[in-house]
Formats: sequence, C-alpha cells, structure tokens
Amino acid sequence: VPGRGAYEAAFERAVGRSWPAEVWLDSFARHRIESLLDRGSPVLLIGPQGCGKTVLARTMAEVDEREFVHINCSHAEESDDFSASVSPVSSGDGLAFLWRDTPMMEALEAAAADSRRRFLICLDELNRAGRRARNALLPVLDRTRRIWNPRTAAYHPVPETVQFVAAVNMGTRFGDTEASDLAGLDRWGPVHIDYPTAAAEVAIIRRAAPDVTAASATRVVAAANALRKHPEWPISVSVRATEDACRTLAGRTVRQRDAAFLTAVLRNCFCGRMDGDVADPLSDAGRAASILDRFVAKDAWR
Repeated sequence: VPGRGAYEAAFERAVGRSWPAEVWLDSFARHRIESLLDRGSPVLLIGPQGCGKTVLARTMAEVDEREFVHINCSHAEESDDFSASVSPVSSGDGLAFLWRDTPMMEALEAAAADSRRRFLICLDELNRAGRRARNALLPVLDRTRRIWNPRTAAYHPVPETVQFVAAVNMGTRFGDTEASDLAGLDRWGPVHIDYPTAAAEVAIIRRAAPDVTAASATRVVAAANALRKHPEWPISVSVRATEDACRTLAGRTVRQRDAAFLTAVLRNCFCGRMDGDVADPLSDAGRAASILDRFVAKDAWR
C-alpha cells in the first residue's frame, strides 16, 4: 500500500462450510461439529448402527478441506497397533520381521513434513478397539499431542494440522464392544447423531436411486421407523438397509394387494441383517419380523 507499508495475508480456508444435501444433520449437530472443527478438538460421533456416522466423518473432511484417513479400530488390541505393525519379509537368511508405519502414522509424518497438508483421521468403531490400544491414544488427543512409534523407538508429535474424529455405537446391545472409560471420553467432543427424519431419509434414498417411487420409499422408511422407535423393543435399522429395500422395490408402486411381496422385501432386507432367525420370536430378527408383519397388515397403507 503506497505510503502505508506492506501487508501480508495468508488464506487458510473459506469462512463457513457447505454441507452436501446427501448428508443429513440437524441444525444443532451441524453447529456442534463446526464448533469442534474450528477449535481443533477431536469429534466423537455417537449414534445407532447405520445412521451415517462414517459417511458424515468422510463429509467432514471434504467440507473442511482435509485429506481423509480411515482406520478400522476393530483390529486394534495392543498399544502399538495405531502407530505401527509387524510384517514378515523374506531375506537371504530366511524370514525377518519389520515394523511398518500404519496409515495413521504415515499421515502424521506427512503432516509434519508439509504444513500445507491437513488431515482428518477417522477412528471408526473406536469402542471395538482393545483397552490397551485406546489407552495409547490418550496422549494423542490431549494437549500432549504425541504418539509412541515403535519403529523409531521415539515419540512422534501430532501436528496441529491433524484432527481426529471417531465413530462409536454406545449401549449393551452392541456386541464385541468395549466399555469406554471416562478419561478417554473426556478427551473427545461428543456429538449425538440419530437417523434422518423420515422426509430426509426418503430424499436421501431417492437421490441415490431415482427410479424408486416416493410412495415406496415412504413406506419402507415408515417400516424402519416402526422398528427403530418401537416402545418396548427398539431395533436398529441402517439407512443402508432402507436403501436396499427401496432398490428391491425400484420401478414398481407397492399397493395393498402386494402386501406379501412387501413383507418379503422387509424381512429379507431388514431382518436378514439382524441376529437370530425370523422363526425365533425371542431373537432380534424374530421380534422385527413380528413388528413388520403388523406394520404391513395395518399401518403401511395409511
């Protein structure tokens, strides 16, 4: 600026984020996530099976202009499993074992080497990881921001350009999960995610499968919500399952005379993803089949 010196500015990213229509978020959850992203705080997505947590995490990376790294935590048992793994390699003397960096450690090293690279590391199914593995994440998530790398036998810093998001199912009905300790939970910014509203879920399905009629999608989503919101035995039904059922019905409008066909579609696409058998009334699949039968007989045609 003539006569006033020079000013230098660096562009970080656009103010405000544009969320795609394919991802449903209520206004508070969106505000909460954006607040955590702005603060650089780890985001913990808590919600029922198949409500779109992993898709949301991937979308968070897109709208925040970050590289996305997906980690399936169900295989993490030991303290080193997030940072490095041992791989057998052949050598002249036979078989040797070498430490190899995990995708998470590779992202941390890439961010340290180039500050322009920004990452969002998704720890999917975090509560399926073993306690020792989860304890190794504690200094990663707090102000210490470092992780032990057994390959180099040294701590590796976690750059400020790296952010974390985790997805978990909470509750005793989810098998093979570990109880989350309070010290671990306190390092996350929890965000509760639920299934989309009925109208939003129908819209999501019809964008993915335009040949599905609005009437068919509406009936399928209503059937899913009859299970999800059952007053005595709520049962999770993923958006993947409702989309599967709708694609099976694609190209046809289901009327009351097609009740047997609709029942077969719902039993296969919903109950087939549940524990037990539809013939066992004490299993999730059996309970769901009974609820769906009543739904098709009465509520589906309102």
